[in-house]
Parts: sequence; C-alpha cells; structure tokens
Amino acid sequence: MKSIGVCFLIFTILSSCSGSKENTETLAMEKNWQLIKVDSIQIPFLGTPRLDDVDPKNRRLVFMQSGQNEDEVFVANFDGEILHSFGANGNTLVGRLGLMAPLKFDSEGRSLLAFGFPHIKKISLDGEQVDVLYTGNTAYQNSFPRPSNELVASDGKIFYNNHMHDQEFRSDREEFYKKISLIGFVDLEKNERINFLKFPNESMFVSGRIFPAFSWDSHFAFSDEHLNVVFEGEPSIFVFESQSPFSFIKKIDLNLQEFQYYKGVQEGEQVADFMEHMRIMGKMSSIKILDNKILVFYTSGFSSQQLKTWETASSANERNDMINRFRKETPPRIQVLDSEYNLLADFAIPSHIIPSGIFERDGFLWAGKSNPDEEEDFFTIYKFILDQVESQVTDKN
Repeated sequence: MKSIGVCFLIFTILSSCSGSKENTETLAMEKNWQLIKVDSIQIPFLGTPRLDDVDPKNRRLVFMQSGQNEDEVFVANFDGEILHSFGANGNTLVGRLGLMAPLKFDSEGRSLLAFGFPHIKKISLDGEQVDVLYTGNTAYQNSFPRPSNELVASDGKIFYNNHMHDQEFRSDREEFYKKISLIGFVDLEKNERINFLKFPNESMFVSGRIFPAFSWDSHFAFSDEHLNVVFEGEPSIFVFESQSPFSFIKKIDLNLQEFQYYKGVQEGEQVADFMEHMRIMGKMSSIKILDNKILVFYTSGFSSQQLKTWETASSANERNDMINRFRKETPPRIQVLDSEYNLLADFAIPSHIIPSGIFERDGFLWAGKSNPDEEEDFFTIYKFILDQVESQVTDKN
C-alpha cells in the first residue's frame, strides 16, 4: 500500500511538470528569407545546356550546348520555343568564340555580345550577321563563362573578370600576386582595354604566401556607390569606389557557415594540389545585387568530419563517391546582406541550382536547372524572388 502511494505521488509530480512545460510552450510566427520560385520555362532539349542570359523585355533567352569541337548557341522564347540555333566553330560565320564570359543580349535585345579571345563580337540572334567590335584580347589561362563571370556595362565600358594574364603565370612566386590585375574593362569608343584591379593589402593573397592556381579568381558586382568584389578562396567582400581610379574602401569579413579555406604556404613549399583544392575547399561562387541587397553565393567545402573521412579513401572511385555524397550533405548557400553590409540571412539554395549560374534581370533572379547525374528531355529555367516567408515555431520559455 505504501509503494502504491509513492508511485501515485511520483505520477502526480511528473504530470504536474509535464503540464507546466506545456503551459510555457507557445506557438509563434517567424519570418525567414527564402528563394521563392515564381515562374519557370521549359524547353524541349536533350543535353547539358548552360543558361547564359535572359531578356525579360523581349521574352527571350540564350543558352549554349558545349561539345568537344563546337559550341552551339540557342535562342528561345519564354513559351519554350527555340527560335534560332547556330554553331560556333572555325568553319562557320560566327567562328570560334573562345568565351571568357557568357553571351549577353545587347540593350535592345536584338543581338548577342560575345566576349572572347581574341575578339569581342556582336552576333545577330540568328547567327547570320557578325561584327567584330574589338580585337586584341590576349590568351587566357582559364575561362569559366558562367553568369558568375557575366559582363557588366557601366559608364560606357564593358567590365569583365580578368582571366587574361599579361605577365608570366608563376603563381608559385610571391611577386605574382602583387602584379596580377583581377578585373578589367573595354572602352569600345576608344578601342582600348585596361586591366586594373589589384589585391588590396588587406587580402590574404598578398600576405607573402602561395596558393593553389586560380583560387584567387574574382567576382564583382556594382551597387549604387560601390564596386563589390569577392575572391573565390577568401571569405570576405572587398569594397572599392565605383568610379575610376576604383580606390579601395574597406574589407568586410563574412561569417560563413563552416567555410573551409586554404591559408597558403611560404614560397618554395609544396602548395596544395589544384584539383583536390577545388573539390574539398570552400568557394565564393558569385556576388550579385538585388533590390539594394548584396547576395553572396558560396559553398562551404568539406566539413572537418568529412575531411577526416576523405583522408581514408584508398581509390579514385571511392573519392568520387565521397564527393557526390558530401555535396548532398553540404548544399550551396546564399548569404544576404543589406546595403550597409549587415547580415540579414544565410540559407541553403535549391540543390538543382548551381550558385555560379544565378543572375539578376529585371528585379528577379534567374537560373537554369542543373542535373549532372542524368540528361533530361527538357531544359528548365527558373525565375525567383528573394522574400521573407512566415513559418510556425515553438517558443519555449
């Protein structure tokens, strides 16, 4: 009888605690930033295309399919109909483009601008008319013509991420990092090209250390007053004046989620392998401006635990399996800042979107669907807005 009384007492106490807990839990609404899909375009196409540009005013888009010996350009409308297509190789009127940036519609949407080596060309939408606007682009070391490296027209000039190195390419030497120019512009009226932006002293890339090849590649975006620049291997925004001489203003260190980056080695020491660095380390993929907000797209790289697992791999196949698995575990992210560089949000982007493939047009974000695991019968283009969405959360007091 005594034990029954004790059990009853314990039950009463537990019930009382449980009831008290329930009384202190309330439902609240919380607003979170998200990329929200507002529209999509489907084009019947089998392949692995790259979306280069969108012209909302004329409801057209341009994408490319790259092959071993030829690039093919496609112009489609927003109804999913392919209007024009033409090849770009040495045997066509268009010729080889050697693109260092994605194709871009001109301001009227009547032609395409192709920024390549050695020419800058203006191409009609059907590929039947080609005008050479500038000749003199030098050979480049690497080229990634995704929208993260898109051309930007400003102050009568065409700005580009510079993949042309006028100096000897010796990234194993400390002096190389002091001389390299990271951004350039072409003035078509003056028929001149100038590469101009150097690493500021605040960057780790001029710390006297050596880094894997191309880990310093830049991405940039103009806001109303500033030229905002990120370097792929450094978790910071570097802010410059938006007009010549583009003087350095300040460095904004970013608190990115578990961002893994290479700190460099002294000249003469063994630097990390470029391909392995690209696979496992974090990357500042792109920077864009939308509605006075600064959007930084990035991948964090392998986590500490993933890096430990990576070191146990004994074959190339095992490492490839790890890469595919780890990428699903750590999807690309976007960090949103206001015009004063205050943090507003940091969240994962949809897994079928490549961060370097997102760009802004007409107040919206656009991107082509990426599915590297298989070819699909349709090429899908998404239109996004950045907005706050209310969600229910439990507030525990």
